[in-house]
Amino acid sequence: MNLEKKKTVFLVCLVVILLVSVFSVRLLLSNERPQGEEYKALAEQLLSDAREEFEDIRGVSVREVTLEVVNQSWVIENWGKAYADFDEIRIEENIYKALFMISQAVNLYNVKLEWTGSFHAAKWQGKIYVVEEKFDVTNEFKAKSTFVHELTHIMQENYSLPTRTTFDGAKALTSMKEGDATLMADTFKNGGVVPPSAEVRIPSTSSLPESIDKLNRFVYRYGVEFVKALYNYNDASWEVVNEAYANPPRTTEQIMDPKKYFAQEDALTVEAASVTGDWNLTKTERFGEYFIFVM
Repeated sequence: MNLEKKKTVFLVCLVVILLVSVFSVRLLLSNERPQGEEYKALAEQLLSDAREEFEDIRGVSVREVTLEVVNQSWVIENWGKAYADFDEIRIEENIYKALFMISQAVNLYNVKLEWTGSFHAAKWQGKIYVVEEKFDVTNEFKAKSTFVHELTHIMQENYSLPTRTTFDGAKALTSMKEGDATLMADTFKNGGVVPPSAEVRIPSTSSLPESIDKLNRFVYRYGVEFVKALYNYNDASWEVVNEAYANPPRTTEQIMDPKKYFAQEDALTVEAASVTGDWNLTKTERFGEYFIFVM
């Protein structure tokens, strides 16, 4: 190939590269997420659409709800730092370290903030919140499934639910709430049909300590299978799920083995050993079966 032909080939290649670059930049610009009022308007429309989907699946109406758009920094400040009880976190951290569930280097306060900062949507104080950096309104299908999840939490306001004072009891109650919301979202994604039961999968890409990640995700991973068991208990109906709110699960054992819930098998009462010598009683707690499983 002579010099002139080489120059021609080089120029053609350069032009092609420039055209591809310009096209790529335009494509990226065209795919930018909407912002500000446009973002909120799209999110509100998706929420309205999801409300119709929710009512079709569940067979009950759910009230209109205000949508708020916030950023990740707001979430960490208002849902993380504002609710942090440093004394309780310190005790919890010491327990985890004493049981070798987390390393001595882990700061549980920072871990909790990281978990909170991963949220992309939530129901809080009667409203639904979306986190602008994480909630993609251009992915309509995924956005609507998230709204179906959060609308389930709005529906749950209709029930008078107990306050659970133990780790085990609180996880059990939250598992039913999050399991119901997750199953509703999964049902939406499955064309309105409740998906079949599946083995609970634990693997995660989270950067959190493995034990903390498992404890956090229990309410979703095991909760959804528990609510499926309720749904399929008698003629495959949401009615059984709705009725369970009058008698929600009390232990993580019931969540892991729904037969224990249907049999109303409760936790055993254990007599605590007396504190003697130089020991001080710091905390009395019932952690439950799943906590022991994670240990």
